[in-house]
Amino acid sequence: MDLWKILLLVLLAVLVVLYLVLIPLARRGAMRKQAAKFDEVHAKLKAGDQVVLADGIVGKIKELTSDDVQLTIAAGVTITVKRMGIVAVEKEAANNGHMAPVHSTSGTTTPSKS
Repeated sequence: MDLWKILLLVLLAVLVVLYLVLIPLARRGAMRKQAAKFDEVHAKLKAGDQVVLADGIVGKIKELTSDDVQLTIAAGVTITVKRMGIVAVEKEAANNGHMAPVHSTSGTTTPSKS
C-alpha cells in the first residue's frame, strides 16, 4: 500500500471519529442552553402573566404552586395545568392592547386583532 493511501485512510478515520464525537457534544450543549432558558421562564412566572400552553391555549395565571398553575382562559373559566406545559409568556403592549410576545418558541409573530 502506498504512503498516500495510508494517509488518506488515517485522515478518513479521524474525520469519522470527529463526526461521531463532536456533533453529539455540540447538540448536547445546545439542548442544555434551551433547557436553561426554559427553566428561567418558569422561574419568573407570577400571577397575572399571560401565558401560552403547549397545545395553544392562552390564559392568565390566577394562582401558582410548585407543580401546577391555575389559568383563567375565559370569564369564569379556570383550568389547572402542569407548569411544564407553559411554553411562552406574553405581555400586553402598552399602546394598542395587542399581545406582544416576551418569550417565544417561534421566530416571528404578529399581534392578533381583537
